[in-house]
Amino acid sequence: MNTSTIKIVTTVGTSIFTNLADREIQEKFNQLKEEPYSQWDSCKEDIEGKTGISQRKGLRTLVETQIQNQENASAEITSILKIIREIGKSESEFEVYLLATDTVLGALACELIKKWFENYLKKNINVIFNRDTLVIAKLRVDKKENYEQGIMNLIEKLDSLNLTSNDVLNITGGYKAIIPIMTIYAQIKQIPLYYIYNEQNTDAQNELVSIGTLPIQFDAIFAESYYPYIQDKNLLIEEKNNEIFKTLEQYRLIKKVKDEYSLTPLGKLYKSYINQNLGESKQVLGLVVEYKLLEHYLENPYICENGTNLTKVERGKKDDAFCAKEIDLVLSDEEHKTIVIGEVKSYLNIYVDNYFDKVKKQITEQVKGLKKQVQEYVLFIYMNNTPSSGFKIMNKRKHKLQEIQKEIQEIAQVKVFRVFLIFINHNEVSQGTRFQNIYMHFIQNKLNIREYNLNSK
Repeated sequence: MNTSTIKIVTTVGTSIFTNLADREIQEKFNQLKEEPYSQWDSCKEDIEGKTGISQRKGLRTLVETQIQNQENASAEITSILKIIREIGKSESEFEVYLLATDTVLGALACELIKKWFENYLKKNINVIFNRDTLVIAKLRVDKKENYEQGIMNLIEKLDSLNLTSNDVLNITGGYKAIIPIMTIYAQIKQIPLYYIYNEQNTDAQNELVSIGTLPIQFDAIFAESYYPYIQDKNLLIEEKNNEIFKTLEQYRLIKKVKDEYSLTPLGKLYKSYINQNLGESKQVLGLVVEYKLLEHYLENPYICENGTNLTKVERGKKDDAFCAKEIDLVLSDEEHKTIVIGEVKSYLNIYVDNYFDKVKKQITEQVKGLKKQVQEYVLFIYMNNTPSSGFKIMNKRKHKLQEIQKEIQEIAQVKVFRVFLIFINHNEVSQGTRFQNIYMHFIQNKLNIREYNLNSK
């Protein structure tokens, strides 16, 4: 029988200490509660106790004695058990990742929880915690800068765990300040999120709350407009006095620290999401652009570099006698003696390196698969930017487009490689607003298309 492994990523707080009424535990808890994890070695005596003539127990031993075989020992233990019982099947196996705050108590709490499961509940559960890798650096609330950097480190750690929609985020424990970003992360990544309502009340009556995945994602239109300024710090600096910059601040994607600008935790999540998701498949807007190009060239002949006018246009051509690969746009004269083929891509496919590599490979395969001589290959790049900002953005990637140009010319099936930019937004960005009916606006207006000169300096 095949078993399925489900990851339960659990943020850990201090309920394993605060839920115990023991006076000695509370005294030691108060002594350690302000200590960052970097002071672990200095706090060893309070953690592990002291031997010899003045022997005394440490916080670890005091807590272990109190929580033996108690399923309500902490909010984290209670919630993990409830999650397993709710979503688990007889063949399911679980990997529970405990994430500690950058504090002595956070790390100790994780070790105590891990030890509890090892002692009292081993079946089908592997609880994972290592102080070297699962203490989230800077995740403390003593200073704003520590908290913000800690949130970024938390996002990086979550990304490194390669979670899927079959896994779970358990946010019962830990700082309440991380709940908003964890909730956004779960929704964007389509990962179920669980918690118990009251972490101080860990009895069986405390119900598990599930927040399922909703049809929520980052606005693709917004991404089309603003991603370059998130990706390229130099481009952002160049734009710091205009509305684009103000919009990124308004949506809390960037922040200013002294005279430097950097991504906020939300900005980093936004960038990570685009790098991993957008551009992987043909977007609705890409199809709309193809039909607009079809309309445009039915009304306006395509003019080749040598001056030839092409009046016939086809969309989505896949004909093995012509090319083994599908072509977005095929333009020709009446006799089909002069042929131009075109591919439609979002500028994100050019701007993001891992997308660009796929585009380059796709174009190369198209050209190699041609069964007829083609006069020109045209790359149509659409972007939700104005011409003034759009050309500036593409200048940053001209060297990448020239790579495609060189490769196509070496194959020798195509004589000319050209690039045209299609500007979806006809107006300058104003007051940080987004055009909500951008598809309707784009469809109802004439195509704003301009050639981008690859050979200019």
